[in-house]
Amino acid sequence: MTVGEKIQKYRKELGMSQEELGQKLLVSRQTVSLWEKDQTVPTLDNLKRLKEIFNVSIDEILGEDEEKKPEINPNSLDTVCAAIAYAMAVQTNPFLFTFAGFSLMLYLLLFIIAPSEE
Repeated sequence: MTVGEKIQKYRKELGMSQEELGQKLLVSRQTVSLWEKDQTVPTLDNLKRLKEIFNVSIDEILGEDEEKKPEINPNSLDTVCAAIAYAMAVQTNPFLFTFAGFSLMLYLLLFIIAPSEE
């Protein structure tokens, strides 16, 4: 869940409109809307006020959900190619086993496990 989605969730749980939340924070309704659409983020001062209004910690507003982790698709071409390259290296040369293992781990970390920037 994104920061904006959390702000919207907490606001709705309190039954507040964007206008009402904006008035409490001394910002416009449009500013609250931009936060909820993840187009901008609240300042530190506004985060402190949001924490008090929502009765949650700043970590709860900003923190990532534990359950949202990138998935590795075992059928993706990248994963299949990496596995084949690893298997070929292990069978052909013991020295390449170490190199291929390191290369595969680096590849997985950089391109599959790490979140992509879009």
